[in-house]
Parts: sequence; structure tokens; C-alpha cells
Amino acid sequence: MKLYKAVIFDLDNTLLNYDRCELDSMQRAIRHHRIFERDGFVWEAFWKTFLERNAFYWEQRFTQKLSHLEAIEFALRDAFEIMGTPMSAADVTSTYWEFFCNIAILKKALWKRCDGLTETTS
Repeated sequence: MKLYKAVIFDLDNTLLNYDRCELDSMQRAIRHHRIFERDGFVWEAFWKTFLERNAFYWEQRFTQKLSHLEAIEFALRDAFEIMGTPMSAADVTSTYWEFFCNIAILKKALWKRCDGLTETTS
């Protein structure tokens, strides 16, 4: 029988750098839809607005029965409207989610925590 010496799991920014994954995925989605190229689009202002609106909808998820994708889409819709950037929030949400589900930016300290872990076989 094989015995496990370690189990690695992730809970809220333990192993994966969630904030960096979110940022990178959104930048890639915005770039994919060529929103960076639009006149008047300012990434820093957009990101700040999106994060504020996203926090609002994330808190509303349970009372309003929103899925995580609806919360993201509504936050994007609001951010685009506030920024005066006409864009389909549904399309950007879909692209963002595809990128987000396929990225893993690890916490820098992860490798230090894992030093000494080795796989052994009997």
C-alpha cells in the first residue's frame, strides 16, 4: 500500500496567487477583445472600478442568488458603463473565465514550503 506523506491543497490564496491569476486573466481578456486599443480606455481606472463593482456583486451573490459568473459579468457591465466603453460584458466574462481556469500562478513561498517533499515508492 502506498502511503502519502503530504497532501497539497489550496484555500483562498494559500498556494495559488489568486490575485495575480485574476489580474493576469483580466488583462489577457481585455487584450483579447482589443479593449486596450480603444480611445480613452485606461487600464488602471478600469481595474479599480471593476474590483469595486466585483466586490459589491460578490457580496450580493447569496441574497440575489447570483452565480460567480453572473457576479463577474455584472461587475464588468458596470465597469464598462462607468468607463464609457461599450462592450459585451458576457463575451469578456466568458474569455476571462477561460483564461482564469487555465492559469496557475503559484505563491513565491510555495517552493520553500515544498522543499524536502519527495515522492517515495515502496
